[in-house]
Amino acid sequence: MCLAIPGRVIRWIERDPLAGTAEIEFGAVRRVCHMACVPTAAAGDFVIVHAGVAISIMDTAEADRVLQELTAVTTATTCGEPHGGPAGDAAAGDSSLAAAEKPAGPNRAGEVTG
Repeated sequence: MCLAIPGRVIRWIERDPLAGTAEIEFGAVRRVCHMACVPTAAAGDFVIVHAGVAISIMDTAEADRVLQELTAVTTATTCGEPHGGPAGDAAAGDSSLAAAEKPAGPNRAGEVTG
């Protein structure tokens, strides 16, 4: 799935029409993005960024709404847990699975179990 995220233009780095770049802020993260598709964007504007390329200018109110929705989705899918909640812990190698829940297959010594 592809996802484009709103970011705020902090400053232009290069104003070249084909290879323009700007520093874009995404919350606490700043990245340099290509700006050829949005040459009229100004510092303070929100732009939609996909794969490091700003593809359109976005209204500030709409950007705020989208960012709130993304925060809500992130919070809901991680259950407020730093590693994705209980399922994330198990997927990360939590050894608390009962023997019956552990999948059959070779162990670290290459022996087939289960």
